[in-house]
Amino acid sequence: MRHLGQRGFTLLESILIITLVAVAGTMMFTIANSPFTNAADVNRKTSNAFKLEVVMENIIADYKKNYKNNSDWYQFDNDIGVEGISVVQANVYGSYILKDKHFIKYVGSVETIDTSQNLSSVTIGAALKVTIADDDGNSLTTIFSRYK
Repeated sequence: MRHLGQRGFTLLESILIITLVAVAGTMMFTIANSPFTNAADVNRKTSNAFKLEVVMENIIADYKKNYKNNSDWYQFDNDIGVEGISVVQANVYGSYILKDKHFIKYVGSVETIDTSQNLSSVTIGAALKVTIADDDGNSLTTIFSRYK
């Protein structure tokens, strides 16, 4: 209720303005804060993907140094780890989950499991498919082959 000649806001108008500003501020903080919290998650996932790549590079380097011309892959198989265990394996290569490890062959353009290969006598042309993963669901696959 204003009297002629008075200036300013009434108490009701002030409370209404403060309430509206608080609601708008809360909405803006919620919207603006989302990219900052998600950015940390993206950084963590990128870091984990990089670590997984380093693990795969370590496995490939070990293979090239010690096993590519060797027909006995027992030690290589042991070094890679046990397939299907959902626990992170920490070994000489790094920390990872071994998702898949088996010999494959191609019939036409179709990949099939090669049951004729065994670790004690890997033949020339054999292909061992290895897939590793991390806790975030990132995965890498490579194929190791024995050649002359």
